[in-house]
Amino acid sequence: MVTDTREQYDKDIVRMAECRLAMPREAAKIAGISVLGGAAASVLAEFFGTDRMSFTMTSDAPFAGISRSFTSFS
Repeated sequence: MVTDTREQYDKDIVRMAECRLAMPREAAKIAGISVLGGAAASVLAEFFGTDRMSFTMTSDAPFAGISRSFTSFS
């Protein structure tokens, strides 16, 4: 059962990433993007059992190559 739960989390994280990539860049969608970010932080904290996870993200175009580091998901 634990393996099934981990596999489901993995699938959910991939789906969230795909949704993020498909989000339109319109100003009217900013609130929705914030909600997705909050949901992603909650799912990742639940998956890893803690919110305190350090990670670095690098941006895509139009700001390609800019990296930001974080100490938690929230």
